Amino acid sequence: MTGEQPDDEEIERWRNAASKDDVNAMTNLGLVGMGLGRIEGEDSAESWWAAAAAKGGADAMFNLGVLRFEAGRTVGHNSAAYWWDNAARVGHDDAMVNLGFIRQNQGRLSGSESAEYWWQRAAEAGNLDGIHNLDELRMEREAAASNETSVDLSSRPDQSQ
Repeated sequence: MTGEQPDDEEIERWRNAASKDDVNAMTNLGLVGMGLGRIEGEDSAESWWAAAAAKGGADAMFNLGVLRFEAGRTVGHNSAAYWWDNAARVGHDDAMVNLGFIRQNQGRLSGSESAEYWWQRAAEAGNLDGIHNLDELRMEREAAASNETSVDLSSRPDQSQ
């Protein structure tokens, strides 16, 4: 779907396709709902994206994550992290980037399911934000490691007599 609001005929085509379980049509109808300010309820962004997500639609999962994030629901069942995790596991690279930020905010910078893990996967998919975030994380680690190995003589007690 482009930046323009679709006409009634196009929306009707999407409704027909959605009635036949077309995930892309459902996702597009969610975008229409969002554009019209319909966030919750019948014929809303949330209802269309939930239907598409139930059918495996990665973009719909990502969009549900954005809705949850904007509502302040970042962790737990049916939260931003929940939906971005689902989208990331089916290859949505922007979800990988966002999930990395959630993990970073949780203090999970390395290891399994960490910020580094998700940004690495996004970078491998060619996502520029993933590449940038991974580089930043690694530079921060290198800077911290070099600060730990250097000796700061100014903080040592005076040994002279």
